[in-house]
Formats: sequence, structure tokens, C-alpha cells
Amino acid sequence: MKMDLSIIGKNILKDLKAVGVEAERLGYQAYFVGGVVRDVLLGRPSSDWDIVVEGQAIELAKALAAFYKSRLTVYESFGTATLTWPNGFVVDFAMARREYYPHPGSLPIVTSGSIKEDLFRRDFTINALAVVLNPQCFGELQDFYGGYDDLKKKKLRVMHEKSFLDDPTRILRAIRFESRLDFHLEVKTLRVLKAALAKDAPATVKPPRYFAEFRKIFSERHPVACLKRLADLNGLEFIFPGFKPDWTILSRVEKVVRKLKKNKSYFSKNWSGVFLLAFFARMRAQQVASFAKHFHLTKKEVFSLSGLGEVPALIKKLQLPGLRRSDIYEILDPVDLEIIYFIRTLTSVNMVTRRVDDFLKKSRLASLRITGEDLKDLGLKPGREMGALLHTLLMHKINGKIKNYQGEKALASQLVFQYQRG
Repeated sequence: MKMDLSIIGKNILKDLKAVGVEAERLGYQAYFVGGVVRDVLLGRPSSDWDIVVEGQAIELAKALAAFYKSRLTVYESFGTATLTWPNGFVVDFAMARREYYPHPGSLPIVTSGSIKEDLFRRDFTINALAVVLNPQCFGELQDFYGGYDDLKKKKLRVMHEKSFLDDPTRILRAIRFESRLDFHLEVKTLRVLKAALAKDAPATVKPPRYFAEFRKIFSERHPVACLKRLADLNGLEFIFPGFKPDWTILSRVEKVVRKLKKNKSYFSKNWSGVFLLAFFARMRAQQVASFAKHFHLTKKEVFSLSGLGEVPALIKKLQLPGLRRSDIYEILDPVDLEIIYFIRTLTSVNMVTRRVDDFLKKSRLASLRITGEDLKDLGLKPGREMGALLHTLLMHKINGKIKNYQGEKALASQLVFQYQRG
């Protein structure tokens, strides 16, 4: 079957043809593979371009980089390379490989192989598709395992029965793909997935590796649906037996995030950290500390989670009447930013959401043009008084009392005079 590749655009198509021509010259076969083939067939955008070479992938990438004066990063120990074309198109090159798992949950042992063997090591049939890049057969779909038919039927089918035991992180990928693509787990695949969970397969993977795959759920478009699906399959037991998140909080956060994503002030925000907080919102501090250590959470994640206990008191403070902008700044400025975003999604109190919005969009971004050198020119010596005066100026700026450099300097002169008079 010849694929219609017009969807990927003329520039990328031109670059892919160049890859095929150079591979042919070197006596290799080149293919683009995996998720990008799936996305092209589904008419979805994709940015992860993986090229598999039956031959020396690094040699092919180096030849292309030299000819097209492109940036190349080589990973000799992995036998891979990343090529960035002058137009910004980024492609990862790897040699076709076969693999086997010494024991369940281990990292695989990899050796060179054919394209068919390389595709067999993928997770699901819809990701085990390849497209020929060599000129004579350019655009031909290589489908050894029925992935195209599963794609049409919206089925998520695992490559073989031991797949979830070999690599239990595939359980999490199955849940993510099922939700993201609006597919359904094929009957046999669902059965072996349940069996793997019943055998506690996630316990065979190093905890940090498993959680690294799990946290990707928080970046999905519908993370709550993924989490509920996983919970229904008893897939949250790896956190600790009997763990149940607060679904009301998670659903509330997802609903608000969906709305905020349409707001240009929040459009570029990565919300995964907020969903992490919502997921653990009801976990006790001692449990969070134990979990963080066991799964090697990042320092940033630990810092955010440690602030969960403050949330009720912060919301209460933000409901106090008569607060000025500077008062709200003093309340929120010491708080971890993810906690502030969490409060914004968690509360339904309009006064609180307005005040948090104003802090995030305006007060937090306020800054002074006047500097310590200006204050020294006014006769103030460096020290605690200078820091206090700059803070006072900033609070006046946040409250709208001063609007420009001239205003800052005028008020600074008054305050320095007052300090000097004692």
C-alpha cells in the first residue's frame, strides 16, 4: 500500500526523500516508523520523526549533515543520532534492532536486526508500522503485524502476550493511547493487561522508571479519564495498596483547566504539576515524603507537594475583605507557583479566583526600574534599610501609587529623607 504523504507538507516531504536518496547511495534501507506513521494515517499532527535504518544509521546521518550543512548530535553508545535540518526539521536516526528481555521488567538487550524485527519490539500494532524512504518504493507502508487494520477498527492490540510482563510501563502507555486516540483495548490485550497487574508486574520495574511513565498521564488531554480507567483495572496499587485519589478534586481541576486553556494568559501553561497536586491532594504529609523518596520525585515536585497542607489556610486568607493588591502579593509571593495555580483551579469562590488571576497576570510580574545604585546616589547606604525601601517601592507600584521611573524616584527621595531624619 502506498501512503498519501501530502499531509506532512512539502518541506518535510522533500527532506524525507533526501534521506531515502542518501540511504540508497550508501546501500541501506531507510524507513520512518512508529507513532508518526500512525499519526499520519489518522490525519493527526506529529513532531516525533524516527527513522530506522537497515545499515549504519550514524553514517547515514553524518552524510546528510555534511551535505545539507545541518546540525548533528551523535550518541555513539546507543548507535543513534539526531539531525536538525536548516529549516528546523528534527529527525532521530537509529539502526534497525532486535531485542530480548533477560527477565520481566528489565531493560532489553539490543542487537542489530531487520526492520521486521525492529517493529516487533514495539508496544502495539498501531505503532509497529513503517514507511519506505528509498526512491524506488518511497511511501510504501510496511505492515507486518496488522497495525493498519487495527487502526481502522480503532483497536489497541499488544504485540505479544508477554509484552506487559517484559515492560510493565506499556500498561501505562496503553491507558494513555486508549484515551488520547479514543481507541479501545482489544479483548485479548485487555486480558493480558489485567493478568500482568494481577501479578504485580509494575513491581518488577525500578520505581522511578515506572513513575516517570506514570506522570505522563498528567500531560494528557483527559488525565482524569486515564486515571479512572487505571483505577478500574487496579492499576493505582503501585502507589500503595488501597490508594484512592479524590475524584471530586481531580474532576474539578480538569474542568477548570479546560476553560483556562482557552484564556491567552494561561494558554502556554503546562498543567501537569497541578494535576500531580490534585492527584495527591488527600495524601498525608508522611505518605507524600515516603512516596517521594521511593519514586525519586524531582525537587520541584517535592517542594510543590510539601505545600499542599497550606492550601486551606491560603484560600481562607484570600477571602478576607479589604485586601489590597500588595496584601495579596505578600500572601502569595512566598508560595510555590504550582500551589497557586492549584488554588486557582480548586476553589469556586469568585473573590479568590479574581485575586489569584490578578496576582498571576499583574502583581507577580511587577518590577522596579529604580536600582540600589539610584538609592546610593540619593544618599542611602547598602544594607537592610535599602532592601526594605525597595520592597516598599514595589508595594506602592503594585498598588498603582507609582507608575513610572520618575514616580519611583520621587517616592524614593521622600522615603530616604524620612530614613535619614530617623
